[in-house]
Amino acid sequence: MPRDRTGDGRGRKTRLLSVAVILSLVTVTLSCSSRHTYTEETINGLRFIHNIEPLWGTDQKVTLKFWKKYGELNTDDERYQFYYPKDVAVDNRGNIHILDAGNHKVKIYDKEGTYLRAFGRKGSGPGEFIGATRLEVFPEGNILINDLATNAVTIFDRSGHFIRRISHEGLSPIQILALRSGEIAVFSVRRFDTEHIREMPPLVSILDQNGSILRTFGSPRYYEDPPTNFWCNSASIAGDDADNIYINFESQNRIEKFSSEGELLFKADRLLGYAETMEIEKNVHVYDEGPLIAVSFNIFSAGIQVDHMGRIWSGTLRRQKDPDDKRGGEESRREGGRPEDYMFEIYDQNGVLLGRIQEGDYHGQRFRIVADRLFLVDSDVEMAVFEYRIVDY
Repeated sequence: MPRDRTGDGRGRKTRLLSVAVILSLVTVTLSCSSRHTYTEETINGLRFIHNIEPLWGTDQKVTLKFWKKYGELNTDDERYQFYYPKDVAVDNRGNIHILDAGNHKVKIYDKEGTYLRAFGRKGSGPGEFIGATRLEVFPEGNILINDLATNAVTIFDRSGHFIRRISHEGLSPIQILALRSGEIAVFSVRRFDTEHIREMPPLVSILDQNGSILRTFGSPRYYEDPPTNFWCNSASIAGDDADNIYINFESQNRIEKFSSEGELLFKADRLLGYAETMEIEKNVHVYDEGPLIAVSFNIFSAGIQVDHMGRIWSGTLRRQKDPDDKRGGEESRREGGRPEDYMFEIYDQNGVLLGRIQEGDYHGQRFRIVADRLFLVDSDVEMAVFEYRIVDY
């Protein structure tokens, strides 16, 4: 399967290395499986896992058992009614926090699903949000919300009282993580005119809760034009109990694991029924206001999470949708997908693909794993959150 290796930070200069140097840097080993389900390269001490097929084969050793539904489409009770819910998080007391983005609120329920309280309102002032897409909860209870409209991360206390807003010029919080250390991981793809810049800033910034940037890491892949550069470097992120950070690129066959300090621990890819779009398809439409460039490319994934066993879950497309569904933008890429288009891939903590399962309710929407609990956020059909239990056979 062809792979674009320009994303390793060295670009085409890699091809200029002598054969002797390459041989001294690269070690290739096969997996212990007699079926050779993956190969492994070690380059400069970094592990590259190339998955060929699941280690479990066709066996399904993990399944999802439906547990509970939060929210009702046909109800007059505003406590249990959502309008475009976008995310869900669970605190250390077991309370479920749901980002009711269309109503500009966070609604909180106990572990039985009973409504407790809500906070938030529409606006761009302190304690307000208007374009919120992600929600995180720290172990001690503080709540994070990212707002694409204001390019900021807002911190609230456990009761929903405003603490502070964090923003930096050029830092757009597309994805956020509340780390167990109390730090904040922000994934941001900055929009740059690539005609005048050849080195993009790192993708992940680690901040303290006062907003100071402590360190950055994560290499974007360079493309020739700003729209492709932005969309093809977009990704989902997740963390584990040790504050390792996982990145699953949406339009690259590329999953990466970093330590909390930013050390790259492995890169993984997998063999699928489609490849990365090496030649980006562009369509230019000219309007009175000016040209509009529509960029089409293959989509690989729609999320990543880590379960109670340390296994990595990737929401992955089994096949590509129609070309009209492959335009840049979160709404067109994720919503309206068919269940048969998507699957969950399960990897071990070292990036080896274990198995694949298909869940009829999963069609590319936001999902969250907390221990053995998997939540699906249905933003556009039932406008509800579904909870499942991860069950091992």
